[in-house]
Amino acid sequence: MIDEPTLNQLAHYFLNINKVSTYYVPFLSGFLSIYIVYVHIATDQGEKWWKALIVPLFAIYFGMMVGSLFGVFLNGKADPWAYWTSRSLSKQFQIIFSPFAGGKVLYGGFLGMILGIFLSSLTLYQKRWKKAFARSLDAFSIATPLLFMFNRVGCIFYGCCYGKISSWGINIPPAHQSYEEYVDKGLIIQGDVLHLIPTQMISLWANFVIFLFLFLLYRQRRETLPRFFYFWTYTVSYGLFRFIIEFLRADRRDFFLGLSTSQWIPLILFIPATLFFVRIAKGK
Repeated sequence: MIDEPTLNQLAHYFLNINKVSTYYVPFLSGFLSIYIVYVHIATDQGEKWWKALIVPLFAIYFGMMVGSLFGVFLNGKADPWAYWTSRSLSKQFQIIFSPFAGGKVLYGGFLGMILGIFLSSLTLYQKRWKKAFARSLDAFSIATPLLFMFNRVGCIFYGCCYGKISSWGINIPPAHQSYEEYVDKGLIIQGDVLHLIPTQMISLWANFVIFLFLFLLYRQRRETLPRFFYFWTYTVSYGLFRFIIEFLRADRRDFFLGLSTSQWIPLILFIPATLFFVRIAKGK
């Protein structure tokens, strides 16, 4: 039987993590859940099982890579380029390519998944890539809320993505990272009672509701809806929620005009989403 120190050393060597903590259990559960749901939907639509197993590999890994880059350059750092250049080449490599390097941005991960699905469609389907891309993107859009849901469970354990101080918030123990950051900012002193808006828990349930709605809609309508319908429905529903919840978070990462990257992205995507649904409403 492998003892815990040895297990931690192996994990650090292969995965760039300092310890096997409770953060990575929901993290891995999220990837497993999105894999299962995607394969179920893809094979349900007549996809070959081996192709259904390969596409998520592209999507998940490119999602982690782009999510890491968003975390470095588009997440409100005062001087992201100085932060990046101060890291060694090996550290830069770890930040981008390690699945368990911290600081990933969920929205960046979602955009990276789109890139991964696009590349896998070109590789596996060649001349039929457009149809395959639309089918895979819709399937992933149904499954993605589960990934985000489990990710927020990890945020609860780890102490990131926390909310503002509120009388109706949950009690935060002194050992929690969010408590320590409030102390470091001078907003409270060690020993104070701290109640924060449970933004992680709110996000968890919001993503579960979005997944349930999309999955049940798929079970009812299956392929009767137009291509990209599930993608744009997810984009609008999660984007609207994310835009609002950002105002309740204390770990603000203002990017431009007082809004975070995670608020600007849904604002930009709202334009093509509106055009898509207007086109459907006109019967085109």
